[in-house]
Amino acid sequence: MERPVTDAQWRGAQLSALDVNGRQVNTASYGGTANQVTGADQSPGWRIGTSEFDIAGRGNTVRSLSAGNRERALAASPTGDVAVQQAQAIRLDVRNVFSADGKDLLRRHRRVSGPAGTEPSLSPLKTTCGPGLGR
Repeated sequence: MERPVTDAQWRGAQLSALDVNGRQVNTASYGGTANQVTGADQSPGWRIGTSEFDIAGRGNTVRSLSAGNRERALAASPTGDVAVQQAQAIRLDVRNVFSADGKDLLRRHRRVSGPAGTEPSLSPLKTTCGPGLGR
């Protein structure tokens, strides 16, 4: 008879999901963490981050959402309202903009909420970008 794996046995485990091109699109780490809203300790579980790549197949990461920000997005709706969670994930993700040929990272930004009733704006992240610095 097989025994279930315990939290102690999973602690520190990491999984990676790859797309058809062998690029890492999801990462999952098992362990405890602080609740992203209250700061209280959470019980151990899988913490999942995600990356999206350009559709041109150049291998450039165009969007990423850290495991912590994914937790924040899920916590945005205690009732599990997917639209609210998706909107929050969009506010928390990081976007990369590349040159037309895909060789240079031009900008990294995150959406930032404006006053109530307005659309979020784009806020640049502190980074060094320009020709030859994108990879």
